Amino acid sequence: MLALVNHRKKQSKHMNQGRHFHLTLRSIVYLFGCLWLLLTTSTVHAYILSGDLSEIAPPTSADHMQLESNDHAFFWQEQQNVQLTMPLTVDVAPFINNPSGFYDSGVASVEATWNGQLQPGIYSSFFIHGDKNGPNQTFEGSVTFDNEIIVGIAYKQPNLNLTEDKFGAIGTTYATGPNAIFELDGPNNHFTISQDQKTFSFKMVVAHNLDNIRIITASSVHEPSILALIGFGLLLLRFRLPKRKY
Repeated sequence: MLALVNHRKKQSKHMNQGRHFHLTLRSIVYLFGCLWLLLTTSTVHAYILSGDLSEIAPPTSADHMQLESNDHAFFWQEQQNVQLTMPLTVDVAPFINNPSGFYDSGVASVEATWNGQLQPGIYSSFFIHGDKNGPNQTFEGSVTFDNEIIVGIAYKQPNLNLTEDKFGAIGTTYATGPNAIFELDGPNNHFTISQDQKTFSFKMVVAHNLDNIRIITASSVHEPSILALIGFGLLLLRFRLPKRKY
């Protein structure tokens, strides 16, 4: 009789160990799922504008003579967290053949050496648009990103049009053609990318044409998502101290 009781105790112990292992394995899988949410969550887009730059919601039209100001250039968010599955050419990949990060050439053959490609990944886009009503206007300003780095600039054709297909704000009509570009010429029209790739500074003289610049960024810091935080809270509830039986 005593032997039968001991046998049943051993069976119960093995069953409890099996259940404990099963729960532990499920908890590990759950933990990895929460970590995946943390690492793949969307970036919080934080930035600071300065100078002659005013943020607006994406406009209905950014075509010539449709969005004008003699006081400032316009800035808006375009599409965010876009998944690129194929490489995409941009006019400037930071510091390629230009380690200073200062871009002012105005010579097409030189500017062509700054080109680069965005590789498959997740990117966000921001747009600067300058257009005036009347005499020439000069605008100077900058945008500094907190959680992102600048990985590409489009300011010429055809790359403004090509990147618009991927990043352009939904519902916004953009100007196209040779007049819808940012013409570098040295002292009057130029831009700079800071060495940490977080700040874009520019000077533009808006004359007979409008000036357009697209800034493409990639995340440098991931913020925890609400779902991931909830998941970790639930995970903590699953772990509890085992009850001892005496």
